[in-house]
Amino acid sequence: MFEQFSPGFFDLIVFDEAHRSIYDKNKLIDRHFDAIKIGLTATPREHESINTYDLFGCEHGRATVEYSYDEALRDKVLVPYKADIIETHVLSSGIKGSKLDKYLKDQLRRQELDPDKTEFTGSQFDKVFMDDKTNALIILEFMKLCYKSCEGKPCKTIFFCASRRHAQQMKDIFSQLFPNLSSDVQVITSNIDRAEDEVLRFQKESEPRIALSVGMLDTGVDIPEVCNLVFVKPVFSHIRFWQMVGRGTRDRSSCKHPGWLPEREKNDFLILDFTIGGHSNVRYHNIKINKERTPQKDVITKIFENRVELLKKPLNENQKKIVTEKILHDIEALGVDSFIVREKMPVINKIKENSFNLEQYVNDLKKEIAPLMILNQGVNANVSSFILQTEKLFGLVLERKRDEIDKMGKYVMERVQNILQKDTLIEVKQKRESLIKIMQSEFWDDLTFDDVEFMILEVAPLLKYYEPEPRKKIQVDAPDLVISREKFEKEVTEDPRIRELLDNNAIVNRIREGKCITSHELMRLEAQLSKLNPLLTIENVQKYQDRDFLLFLREVIGLSLEEDPRYLIERSFDEYIMKSSYYTSKQIDFLDLLKKIFADRKHIEMKDLGEPPFSDEHPLDYFSRDELEDIVTKCNKIKMC
Repeated sequence: MFEQFSPGFFDLIVFDEAHRSIYDKNKLIDRHFDAIKIGLTATPREHESINTYDLFGCEHGRATVEYSYDEALRDKVLVPYKADIIETHVLSSGIKGSKLDKYLKDQLRRQELDPDKTEFTGSQFDKVFMDDKTNALIILEFMKLCYKSCEGKPCKTIFFCASRRHAQQMKDIFSQLFPNLSSDVQVITSNIDRAEDEVLRFQKESEPRIALSVGMLDTGVDIPEVCNLVFVKPVFSHIRFWQMVGRGTRDRSSCKHPGWLPEREKNDFLILDFTIGGHSNVRYHNIKINKERTPQKDVITKIFENRVELLKKPLNENQKKIVTEKILHDIEALGVDSFIVREKMPVINKIKENSFNLEQYVNDLKKEIAPLMILNQGVNANVSSFILQTEKLFGLVLERKRDEIDKMGKYVMERVQNILQKDTLIEVKQKRESLIKIMQSEFWDDLTFDDVEFMILEVAPLLKYYEPEPRKKIQVDAPDLVISREKFEKEVTEDPRIRELLDNNAIVNRIREGKCITSHELMRLEAQLSKLNPLLTIENVQKYQDRDFLLFLREVIGLSLEEDPRYLIERSFDEYIMKSSYYTSKQIDFLDLLKKIFADRKHIEMKDLGEPPFSDEHPLDYFSRDELEDIVTKCNKIKMC
């Protein structure tokens, strides 16, 4: 079809997903058109006989222009991963029929297999055998470790399942274990009805949160809110694996639904890699090891644990009644639909029978009941988050921590003020008197347990209407068990060109030798660094890393500094400029301003004096132009260490 166009018809041809161009083995398009050709790909393909680099005439097997994952992490364009490699007994060692119990041997016989002659390897999972106890273990591990949003639901998650059949079985087991999540778990495979619509629903709506996918979500979908990726299949293609990992790399600024994120933030994303027959995707594709990661507790569990902790404190009868009723309400909400709850019914019944004396069961509540709270869900992320924060006031009231109460009061009143602005809503109108009461300083003067409970009952349900101010831009049923976990975390590497510059730069060497440098020398060094990375300017480092540029330099070359560089510069300014002449009070005021700004910027020019904040002080009313030029020259000669 392309031959309908003349060879000179196009001036420029852009190949998106250029790694797929390898399938044009005869380079027909390339040979037909006489135009500039640009190939775009995140994953260049290499092959013994042909590769993407050769197709586009790249020399030495390198892209003409490359923007690496590490560079994107340094520039805060993407977020890093954290990964857990999880091995289970069945997935690693397989199943030996001779070692199964009587019930499971009978299960094999009903399928016309001799247990004593039947043996499966871990790599045969889904291909030859299926183990729903293993699937249940995978789901339980996921629910324990995954990132969750404030209402207690898992954040957006993609399960990369072994097959369509496997995806459907995982869906069924999710429903058995966590019936409250039934609407949040969806199989998304090409054979289901309206599969593309399900992809859009997963992308744009809160439900479903968990997609059980085979192929459809590996590439080509952009869902920035994805915070969990679960691999339950071996992936041998390097290109395919990194495309799958790419589903989680989008940063928070790309997210349209921050309420789906863990505490409305996305600083990284989680990979859970279940090894199949000894194959770990993380190891196979050389994801590097780093420090341990502590599993995240969801907000609903934190609320319950905070309530249990209150039982340890000296409570009067009314306070004890409030806390006890909350804990019992949480337990009652668990229901008995999940077998996980049914297994804990003896301890649950014991606690209910002794509800008047719950403080004796703190350990049971924390160890046996708290883990079950993942089955409960909040009605809304903002509501759950408000309850978690506001209930901290119970402890603060008991300990009479006035400063902390005042701080929490500001948090509550900011949200109440936000809700009061929604006065066209019937629910808000009905609660207006209560909301105004909470806004009064007298309400907070002698706060009680009843006051805190009043806020939770009256305000928390309205937080579903809370809209935070937009943020400025500055995710065979043999018993199985986990036998090992390994923690991995993506390390943001330093640009090697920057390290080479720092190791061989004359100005840096002077700092390393303990010598001071002038403003002009520092500007030259800044220009060299920012050429390699535009973020490495004095302004950007001090704005985004919240530390002085000189201190940053000393840290990256391995030196310490006991005093604040700004203080040292201001002291030199006083000695070199302030004490060199007699100045009027107006002149001194201006020089004080100049001193502070120079200590921050490290450089000053005459043109800067004609711009705010200097121009606001009208320096030419108090100094001649020659005097100002002399002061600027002296500033830039000040030695900095």
